[in-house]
Amino acid sequence: MKKLFVIVCCSAFLFLEGCKDDDEIKCTKEPPADKMEAVNQTRLTADSLAIVDYLAANSITGTQIKDNVRYLITQLGTGETPCIESIVTAKYQGRLMKTGSIFDPTPGSGVVWEDREVNFKLSSPILGWQIALPVIPVGSKATLYIPSGYGYGVNGGGNGSIPSNANLIFEIELIAVN
Repeated sequence: MKKLFVIVCCSAFLFLEGCKDDDEIKCTKEPPADKMEAVNQTRLTADSLAIVDYLAANSITGTQIKDNVRYLITQLGTGETPCIESIVTAKYQGRLMKTGSIFDPTPGSGVVWEDREVNFKLSSPILGWQIALPVIPVGSKATLYIPSGYGYGVNGGGNGSIPSNANLIFEIELIAVN
């Protein structure tokens, strides 16, 4: 009888421990290390210096996040900050730092970025967003300054509207996190 009691207690304990692990919600605040390490560090250093020079030339005080992404909060929200696993809702506009040219939303499309909400899993977009958004509370508006390696890198993007090794600026409004 004693053996049966011990077996039942151990089984119940193991079952409850297993349930506890399954119920825990994962909240990662940084992109995967292998993606971060894959970025050309020499290029990252040069891009970071270019961003610092740009900010200084334009009298902008940006806050540096780990790995040289910078941001400036223009309106501080009070909501939660997203996890890499989160689905976020945002409005945004992307520009090239060098020229100021808008690449998203597509120029001439008639779409005004303040009117366009997009939903995506935070693990999906460029690394710069994955680095920056976990420190920005819902309800905030911010400007992100992203080195090319955390953007579209040597390949460029946007059907040719983003050249190779382009440092990027994003105006973003973080609307919701799910």
